[in-house]
Amino acid sequence: MTRSGSAFTSLHGSDPSPDFSPEALNKILDPDNRDTRKNFKQFMSDNHDLFVPRFDITLKEERDRAFQRLRAIGQQGFISVLDFETNPLNIFAAHECIGLADSGSATKMTVHFNLFGGTLIKLGTERHRHLVPAIDRLDATGCFGLTELGYGNNAIEMETTATYDPATSEFIINSPSPKSQKYWISNGAVHASYCIVFAQLRIGGKEEGVHAFLVPIRDPKSLKVLPGVTIRDMGRKQELDGVDNALLAFDNVRIPREGLLNRHSEVDANGAFSSKIASRRGRFIRVADQLLSGRLCIAAMTLASAKLALTIAVRYAATRMAVGPNGRSDAPILSYQLQQRAIIPLLARTYALALGMNRVKAIWANPAADPADVVREVCVIKPLVTWHVERTGSICRERCGGQGYLKASRLSSTIGFAHAGITAEGDNSVLMQKVAKELLAGIQERKVILPRGAAATESSDLEDPHVLRDIIRAWSAKTAKDLAANLAAKVGKGKRELFDVWMHDESETIQRVSRAYGERLCMDELVGQIVKTNDPATRQILTKIARVHGLAVIERELGWLVTNGLIPPKLGATVEGRLSADVAILAPDAIPLVDGFGIPEGLLYAPIAIDWERYNEYDNHGELVSAKL
Repeated sequence: MTRSGSAFTSLHGSDPSPDFSPEALNKILDPDNRDTRKNFKQFMSDNHDLFVPRFDITLKEERDRAFQRLRAIGQQGFISVLDFETNPLNIFAAHECIGLADSGSATKMTVHFNLFGGTLIKLGTERHRHLVPAIDRLDATGCFGLTELGYGNNAIEMETTATYDPATSEFIINSPSPKSQKYWISNGAVHASYCIVFAQLRIGGKEEGVHAFLVPIRDPKSLKVLPGVTIRDMGRKQELDGVDNALLAFDNVRIPREGLLNRHSEVDANGAFSSKIASRRGRFIRVADQLLSGRLCIAAMTLASAKLALTIAVRYAATRMAVGPNGRSDAPILSYQLQQRAIIPLLARTYALALGMNRVKAIWANPAADPADVVREVCVIKPLVTWHVERTGSICRERCGGQGYLKASRLSSTIGFAHAGITAEGDNSVLMQKVAKELLAGIQERKVILPRGAAATESSDLEDPHVLRDIIRAWSAKTAKDLAANLAAKVGKGKRELFDVWMHDESETIQRVSRAYGERLCMDELVGQIVKTNDPATRQILTKIARVHGLAVIERELGWLVTNGLIPPKLGATVEGRLSADVAILAPDAIPLVDGFGIPEGLLYAPIAIDWERYNEYDNHGELVSAKL
């Protein structure tokens, strides 16, 4: 379906936007590695038998298909572990592409290429790089053993040990208790032959903190589990059954001294320990650094799934006819305000978050960036994106009715994918606590200066994206000021401890600070893109997007904004109506806006996005393999 063929392009009697180019929008959303993205998507479209979703298959078949998809991608060279050194933005581009096709393969990609391969080259040295070609081809698949059954967000306290034996020049990897089992280890149940195991290093009777070790867990050819290694399959999950998750335990497994990833710490042939990082906590932070890029990988691949869900839902809503003004089924459901009000703000928000993601990816890839800025922005964008993806999947499913409930419509996959992302590489709400902590520290040290913005007045023009941006900026600045004041009032000499106040008094304020900070970053990027865009048609559609997005954020936070004096009550009373009006103006362009996501027709697969009437002319069993579309 193209814009010219849409039944919805010029409904409502409103003036349509200039004939803006979806391709121009896509260049803004996906500015890097465009040739690779195009070839990657074409490869998946061309290999229909491999990439078509399958539903009524066994757990083993689902896992095997997820692995074969990833292996085919690796062997085509669309992603390499060495991209971290030569083309880091391609790591995320690859995740955005695979996120359109299969959540299981996408998750296996981020574990294998980012957590396993990325950690190997960042923490290892030349003695470990012989594995890189096999990793890229998936001839040697890896997993990442950080989290333990008893230690999630406090992994620094993990129990797994790596004790050095000077008599044999070996490390002895051991899991001393059930709680020390490595938990939720993706790729571990079936496909991984190596694991990067994080363990407490013990040498000469001294504890040296958490370090990373390359540990073989299966024979690479036969995939037979090696002696001393216990692997427990975690089985079926809410979603992502293509991912083989496991619990791993080690019974005094011996590995060579060279198995230590020794970029920052070393144990020499004489058994002497040395480290470039003085503190044990500093060593842990450095060895767990790959979680940062992991959060961006999760945001990238899940946001791609939200784009897919919106494309499916919008295309269906534009073609599904329901009751019109004369009682006949001649009105597309996308013409209903009920449908528009649910879906169009999600569409606008997806654009805003995508621009925010581009900002964060760029700062992460910039060697000159302040590490504190990188941590803060990475840790805020991942929660905003994954929460949004869950809402997008759920609302699109609901607004597609019974058709959306079919597995073949692919919307349930977006929901489950988002739920996995919400608590992977850091629980979202816990990450937001980190954002607030780091933000306050930066403000106190005068390294962070928040744009102050401006409270609205009764004469403020809520149709101006700059005004909406300034309100969101003012919201962000005030929440941070309020939290700092609350802490100052309760913590200090003769008062309560910071931990007690932080964890038991201020949770809502902390979450609000971080949410407002992230929303401000994304709104700044959206308005900034409007300013620097030269094409009038593109600027106009971006302005419409910014109005809907900014008003939707303000509507969601309206109670707080009014009670805290950032929006006068009389002006606040107009927000709902203004947003509805702007949604109605943007809705006729829904089809070209989802075209701007750059998803090839051959990757949609969902019958409701293609030709749902034809799909139901034959006995399809809810599958797509024999779909005559």
